[in-house]
Amino acid sequence: MKATILFSATLLLFSAVAFSNILNTGQKFTVKKVEVDCDGGIQVGVKTKEASFSTNVDLKLDDFRLRCDELKISYLESDGKTHVKTLNAQGNVICEQASRQLKAWSDRLTYDRDSHQLVFSSEEKTKVDQGENHLEAVTIRIDLESGEAFAEGGGSIEVNLDEIE
Repeated sequence: MKATILFSATLLLFSAVAFSNILNTGQKFTVKKVEVDCDGGIQVGVKTKEASFSTNVDLKLDDFRLRCDELKISYLESDGKTHVKTLNAQGNVICEQASRQLKAWSDRLTYDRDSHQLVFSSEEKTKVDQGENHLEAVTIRIDLESGEAFAEGGGSIEVNLDEIE
């Protein structure tokens, strides 16, 4: 059974526990390798703890993949580990995570470790699909602590009710 709900309100609360696992949200998991390829420049500031990549950026982290035109990452080091503090992806952003049948498209993606927020935004529509479930809005903000997603701007949601327990 499928249900399609159209909304025009500026804010929609949508339970998105599956979407919140795009980045490490407190669960323990080991990242074996992060690989970033790009056709343009790479700049790494050891003192500023920032890295930027341009032109056809392709980041791979286990089964998570992020492609975009430009990527800027700031990081911090604590307890002998490196953590992403902020991430800003611009232009033709595509995120995929095969193990969760997850794919998202937007103009911009921002992540902030301190606020635990992941924000997809576009001038037109941002799209997030997981399996047979689809969410579209101008901005989709995901609270990585609660697993809730907030869709801002007009859009639509399609949920396969058979997948909800």
